[in-house]
Amino acid sequence: MSTNRSLLYVAAGIIGLVVLAVAVVLLAGDRKPQEFPPDAPEAALQDYLAAWDSRDVAGAYGYLSARVRSTTSLEDYQLAADNFASYGTPPNGPNRRVFIDNSSGSGDHVVVRLTVEELYANGLNTDVQRSRRSVPMVHDPDGWRIDEPLVWLDPMPVGEYLK
Repeated sequence: MSTNRSLLYVAAGIIGLVVLAVAVVLLAGDRKPQEFPPDAPEAALQDYLAAWDSRDVAGAYGYLSARVRSTTSLEDYQLAADNFASYGTPPNGPNRRVFIDNSSGSGDHVVVRLTVEELYANGLNTDVQRSRRSVPMVHDPDGWRIDEPLVWLDPMPVGEYLK
């Protein structure tokens, strides 16, 4: 009886490892980064996310529109980013991948639509959650900028977030 139970545990462990390996392969697949013309709103959004990935908060702040920066100081933005980093980025939060799906609009105003994949892992348990985001962009004299106060890709009133 105990031999059967041991075999059952071994089989469950192997199945768990296979599920984990499949999740890793699916999430870490070799999808190449999307490429956009340097003057496209999608490229500006990629640059914003690259600044976040390198923890360059001042650089990310520079991708916010003049309207947003007029209501949110760099110091407040830095504080919000520090708060976000304490729970929202690995190793404290999930591993994330962002895919740009499409954009709509015309002239100086567009909305870029994204899919965010977040991998939550706890031992042999893994969960992939997908969510859609929409980011309003405006063409300022300096190029395309995000026209909403964002902390990473989470829209939130930064001033209230800090309280």
